[in-house]
Amino acid sequence: MKHVIQINLRIVVIFSALVMLFSCSKDDEVPETTGNQFYFELEKSQITSQAEGQEFVVSLSTNHSWELKSKPEWIEISPDNGNSDVDLKISVSQNITSNPRINEVKFESFGRTYSLKITQNTFPLSLVSYSGREGPIKMAEKKYLIFNKAVTLNSIRSGDELYSFRIGADDVEYFENNHGIAFSAGPANLGGTHNYIYSVSDSEGNTLEGSVDFEFFSQKIIVPGEIRKMIQDDDQNIWILTVKVWEQGDPSYIIKYSENEGKYEEVLRFEVGLDYTDSNFTQADFFINPYNNYIYIPNYEGEVVEVYSKTGTPIKKISIPGVESDHPSHPHSRPYSIGFNNEGKGIIALAGRGISGIKWRFIDSSNDDEITEPNEAYPFFGLQQFTLSNDGSKLYAIEDRSPEIKVFNGTEDFDMIRIKDYYPEVGDAASLTQNRLNNKLYVNGLYNQQIITPDFSYLSKQSFAQAYVGDFCYDPNLSNHIYALTNNSDASLRLLDYDNQQTVFDYPVIDSFNWTNGRGITTTPDDNYLIIYSNASESNTSTQSKIIFFRTEMFK
Repeated sequence: MKHVIQINLRIVVIFSALVMLFSCSKDDEVPETTGNQFYFELEKSQITSQAEGQEFVVSLSTNHSWELKSKPEWIEISPDNGNSDVDLKISVSQNITSNPRINEVKFESFGRTYSLKITQNTFPLSLVSYSGREGPIKMAEKKYLIFNKAVTLNSIRSGDELYSFRIGADDVEYFENNHGIAFSAGPANLGGTHNYIYSVSDSEGNTLEGSVDFEFFSQKIIVPGEIRKMIQDDDQNIWILTVKVWEQGDPSYIIKYSENEGKYEEVLRFEVGLDYTDSNFTQADFFINPYNNYIYIPNYEGEVVEVYSKTGTPIKKISIPGVESDHPSHPHSRPYSIGFNNEGKGIIALAGRGISGIKWRFIDSSNDDEITEPNEAYPFFGLQQFTLSNDGSKLYAIEDRSPEIKVFNGTEDFDMIRIKDYYPEVGDAASLTQNRLNNKLYVNGLYNQQIITPDFSYLSKQSFAQAYVGDFCYDPNLSNHIYALTNNSDASLRLLDYDNQQTVFDYPVIDSFNWTNGRGITTTPDDNYLIIYSNASESNTSTQSKIIFFRTEMFK
């Protein structure tokens, strides 16, 4: 009996010790707080974010250490751990998906898990991108619209008064999981802006209607007056001469444009003395003299040549002296056009008041712009358009109504490029374009065009298109190709392959670039830009012209 009592006493002692040990261990884990009660509280149990993303502050109250255990990738939380009260900064990123997002942020403290529910709305059905918004429209590709959700097309139709069209279902192609719609129909005239009206619906039955302007160019600049000439210098800056042709119009200007981060910007404008409001004269010219880097502007009505620095500072005016061979009562004193080589040797074309025909004289800017009369033995008469050779040593001159190109090398002995000897069916040369990277010339005649070298070591096949305005394509993979504006009432821009006598592409241009309006074209030798101008006004209240820039990637 004594042994039984001892055993029971031992059990009681052991049990009491275990109870005391357990109680002490639990008390050690509880923070020193009033009543020894643990707590963890979030100010909110759920939050809702806008689709574009949102910032929140949620208060967390606790008397114990805690840490962030899990969160979705589109949530950022700071701080992510602690041991006391804190304001949580919660950042929800933009929801670019088609559907709302719902998830939880989870915290852990004192062996327990706590959750904060986060809901984010989706954007309403909207247009995200379209042809030309992210870069130039590529003419060989379909036009497209991209939405933020999968859609079904209801209709696409014209928003222009001048065009009437509706895109048929058989012309529509869906892409990017039905977020995008591509189509090829509808107007696409180069240089123009065309409005398209669309209607689409998403899977939830929401309908979106809107319109978008497709711009079939990279940049457009409106300038005052009428453009008479465009020059591209060695740094690919664009210089233009505009003239005043109406009494209420703007003055005549020289304007310079330079490229800056993919756009051409006006960097210089200065007024010049040309005023043709009361004149029948329709031409005007200027030339950047490579010898002294001055700008020479023939002033037909003023009977002088105006000379400016390339910053617009007036340098002088050159009067035209009469000569014995002039008409006795109508001397050739009206400068018509002008050109120089890199030694300052040049030619100035002159007209007389009240008489037809053009004469010419030498001008020497290396000798204070001295003007001298040519020898009477010269068989040619009206030199009137001048192009500088690629190395600057020669001046190519085109005579009125002649299939020959005169080559002025600074002396009184001209060389001749007799085009008709190699192209029997050639008409009169109308203009000449120098390739800026080699010695090839694009000769534009009244009835056909060809590419040649001055020594005829290269001769392209003859083209029989009439009076194109064109310039070389500088894509290294497209040798002997010409960008050309056609001479039709419905004008187009063509890329002509002169090696194979083929047309690579033919895109319509807006009406203002047909042959009835003054126009010009140049391309940059880095193969980035094709630049054209037209004197057809886009305003009914003033005389304006436009310069349109095309990134050549549009055509590739």
